[in-house]
Amino acid sequence: FFSSRRRHTRSLCDWSSDVCSSDLYQAALEYDEEDAALHFKLSSAFLEVSDYSNALFQSEKTRSLTNNSSLKQEALYRSADLLKRMGRFDDAVQLVSVEHDSIAKHYLNNLQIAQSLAKDTAPFYLQQLPSSINTGSAEFSGMAIGDSLFYYTSHRFTSKTDNQKIYSKILCSKIKNDIYESGMPLPININQNETNNGNSSISPDGKWMVFTRCTYNDSNELICDLYEVAIKNEKFGTPKKLSINVAGATTTQPCITTDPINGYQLFFASNRAGGYGGKDLYRSTRSSDGKYSPPKNLGSKINTSFNEITPFYNLNNDSLYFSSDREGGLGGYDIYQINLKDSNGVALPLKIPFNSGYNDLYFTSNYSVNPRTYLVSNRPPSEKINASACCNDLFEIKKKEPDTTSNKNKEQELSLLKLNRGLGDDRFQFNDSISLEKINEDRKSTRLNSSHTVISYAVFCLK
Repeated sequence: FFSSRRRHTRSLCDWSSDVCSSDLYQAALEYDEEDAALHFKLSSAFLEVSDYSNALFQSEKTRSLTNNSSLKQEALYRSADLLKRMGRFDDAVQLVSVEHDSIAKHYLNNLQIAQSLAKDTAPFYLQQLPSSINTGSAEFSGMAIGDSLFYYTSHRFTSKTDNQKIYSKILCSKIKNDIYESGMPLPININQNETNNGNSSISPDGKWMVFTRCTYNDSNELICDLYEVAIKNEKFGTPKKLSINVAGATTTQPCITTDPINGYQLFFASNRAGGYGGKDLYRSTRSSDGKYSPPKNLGSKINTSFNEITPFYNLNNDSLYFSSDREGGLGGYDIYQINLKDSNGVALPLKIPFNSGYNDLYFTSNYSVNPRTYLVSNRPPSEKINASACCNDLFEIKKKEPDTTSNKNKEQELSLLKLNRGLGDDRFQFNDSISLEKINEDRKSTRLNSSHTVISYAVFCLK
């Protein structure tokens, strides 16, 4: 019953994987609408592209169909998490309150933390970068150099030998009169063909750039390594693979900076053995002869059993900014800050609008007279690629004028968590059991076209 496109998707997709194509799962459900496990996998596929409304619908459908107590409980906590991400904290609490085990108690505590965070806002707003930068694909890892250059990565370049394969490249845009020109890819010695190139970081003195190159191994896992290249007279030299990479592990998302005592410091994320779990953050110093010291894990103040990624060290306030999907946040990846010079420093999440119920990543700021600060997020109104949700876009962070901090504006900020409610959310009744009878039949026709590609975009920038 598969079309040629679905056969291709099936060949790329492991049926046991939660990130299998939603298109494919929906096709299978046309033959068995009562398969609770398939509904839950479809919920997972929608969650991967941050389509919270459809993910919630499928999670609740799972709960209504399954007799498996384990799956029913997993779907319940999935629904509660989605409600939290959409800012519906009271509904999430009501849903979890029917459970009386230690898991529920732990989850309710995290909900209270998230609800408290959602009430706290900062006097800033996010301005989505224009279509000369953001596209329907994923754009990420942006940073301004001086007042006129903006480097970033875009995952939208088709292979010259296989138009089914998409790669990323590092681009540079010129900023003139606060207008971003269309980004131009860096030369081929940086953007190697048939390779995912990205995550560039340029040292504050402008002499070095560190970036990643990522390729798929025999197990179809994306493995990234760090490269360094000298910059002289605004030209790039020959990239050199760093010795601190570990075979079989991902080493990625560099931030190269300077320190008055230690010289160049390199922060990065890696899933190498010996960490706390998932991806951890590490630091290495670069000597005057170009050698990097053995990386040191940044420790339990920063790293957890979850993922810590996209580090950025700000010299102006001695703070490390990074993103984590740990418990207690607003949902997805949240941005955290910790002062590394303070021995008693604690990693704390940034306020709204820096964080949302979506993935918030790649916080950066430059060192010009008027610093430009950016982050990456897939929150609305991020661009889409044949989907109702998905891909990461670049946003510039702007400070509000004093007269724009009214209660009305604060209310608009809080509504940021509620922007992706979509179809039918107000029809859910979160009591001991949830009836789906009021859900419109047109839900069944909802499709994420080319969703395997969409999911790969959504996941790639976290590598």
